[in-house]
Amino acid sequence: MKTIIKLAAACAILLIGVGCQEKNTAGGGASTFAAGDAVKQAKQDTVDSLTDELIVQRKHFCEAIASAKDKASAQEAVQKLSRTADEIAAIAARLDKLETPTEEEKERIYEKLLSAGKAMEETMRDAMQAAMFDEEVSIIIAPALKELDARMEQTNAIFERQIVTAKMRELREKANGASAPGSAP
Repeated sequence: MKTIIKLAAACAILLIGVGCQEKNTAGGGASTFAAGDAVKQAKQDTVDSLTDELIVQRKHFCEAIASAKDKASAQEAVQKLSRTADEIAAIAARLDKLETPTEEEKERIYEKLLSAGKAMEETMRDAMQAAMFDEEVSIIIAPALKELDARMEQTNAIFERQIVTAKMRELREKANGASAPGSAP
């Protein structure tokens, strides 16, 4: 049961939080970022273009979870999740080089991420239910999600700075404060 709860929590954090938070890690192995490096370097990165790339990686995350139907496909999904984490880390590293957007730009970017997240919500919910109730799959996917969550924790400061508005931070702090033990409702 703990594995199922951890699996669900990790996915929820990624889908909700990844759009708001992340930072650079030295990714290993080949990534599509490395393969397309020359093309991407020709384009100038913007917060919008990197947000679009992040949305694509979030879709890849959902697709990887949804593809895990049995032991073999779950093991393949773990590899896909690792590549997705590499891509997100690369996006965060490029995002880190940009100037911090204005509050208005952050609001627009966050809305874009939120809208894309809503489109993926049903797919992810169905995939998570299938994974949670299949012990053979969840036992393989859960450790990968835990590792992915740890990697994303390293990138939180960048996404926090580049996407989360002061208003959203304040709302989050109020929500966290209201749910803290001993706090007023």
